[in-house]
Amino acid sequence: MSAMEVIKKGFDAANKNLGLVAILFVFYLVGEFVGIKFAVTDEMPALTQLRELILVVILAMAGIFVQAGNLGVIRDYFTEGKMHLVSFVKYGLKYFLPLLGLGLALIGVSALLLIIGGFIIVPIGLSTAVIIASIIFLVLEGIGLYWVLLLAALSPYGIVCGELPVIQAMAASVDITRRFINKVALLFLIIGLISLAWSAIIHLIPDKNQMLIALISAAFSGYFGVLIPASVMALYLSLTTE
Repeated sequence: MSAMEVIKKGFDAANKNLGLVAILFVFYLVGEFVGIKFAVTDEMPALTQLRELILVVILAMAGIFVQAGNLGVIRDYFTEGKMHLVSFVKYGLKYFLPLLGLGLALIGVSALLLIIGGFIIVPIGLSTAVIIASIIFLVLEGIGLYWVLLLAALSPYGIVCGELPVIQAMAASVDITRRFINKVALLFLIIGLISLAWSAIIHLIPDKNQMLIALISAAFSGYFGVLIPASVMALYLSLTTE
């Protein structure tokens, strides 16, 4: 299945399931309003900053729950031909911990790669060969980023569609992505271009219209929050049957 075919499936999934789009719209709108009202600044007292950071963590946890429910419902659409919104909360609870574990694992891998790169570069960086050290660092971090992307690209879909544990889902993501790198890379390139266009549209709105920006941003996030996972899931399902 080509990248354009899976993108079309993503559009079909979003257009035919506006109820799910509405759920995501409400979630992202709340997030936008919270961001406007409780933005953290350096001028805030330390206790206030801590309170706002706790709120950010709570929103992040809620985001994982919402994405877990989102992926579960989208999977039903592809496997059964219909989304079951009543199962949204059930899937959110079912896949929350695995997706949280995946996120923590990816953060851990990224941190480890940065630490390893730092230990390798520091002794060289202290010498006169700073340029060589910088090149080596960039190469090492580039390789590390490549492996993190391999781990992350399809792992959530392995957890939800394949019911795989976190480590197996990461291993499957590496295997599938490496074997079908052209298809996966092209799809994510298209997704990246969509995100850039979306960001450009938002930045055309004057900053003083914060409420309008929040509404439009939440609307985009709600719609593409279904379209993009549905497109990637369509690709994942097609690749796992080849």
